[in-house]
Amino acid sequence: MLGHHTKTPARWPPMHMLVGEGAAMTPRPDEEVLARTGPFLRGLHSQWKSAAAGDVPDRSVLTPERLRPWLGSVSVYHETADADFVIRLDGTRIVAWTGEDWTNRRLSELDTLYGRDLLGSCRRACDARCPAFGLPILPFQSETKVMHRMILPVLSADRTRRQILLAMWPADDPRRQ
Repeated sequence: MLGHHTKTPARWPPMHMLVGEGAAMTPRPDEEVLARTGPFLRGLHSQWKSAAAGDVPDRSVLTPERLRPWLGSVSVYHETADADFVIRLDGTRIVAWTGEDWTNRRLSELDTLYGRDLLGSCRRACDARCPAFGLPILPFQSETKVMHRMILPVLSADRTRRQILLAMWPADDPRRQ
């Protein structure tokens, strides 16, 4: 059984990505969205898209070896029976940037603490079966930063459970150009 959803989710047109946060997410063409990022996130999106082969890829295809260049900037979320997501692995760069490790915590906790709707954004990306992109302003240790955030829906290797690969990269990083 695939997460808490029993009906077939609506799909956005191919080559589209959801943009925004939570309920305010809207579809935009991939290239329009990716033009705002840089080679780092474009490369990860390209890996996801080639693994997807027209559908949501599963983790047997998106292996740690295939994702090696992005691993420190990626967190892995698993959907729970009550439609929340648990952070199974928080990327080492993300932990270094934020000063917090959310491994084994729920997205609903993170949303409550920071007044976000990341859980809603992850659900919408899974339902639409397409990536989502946002530019959240996040508190990092002693400052706030604007980050590029990409939510990539995936399925467990046996294709029975929904998961998320969430990648972040600083919007002002000169390497993004």
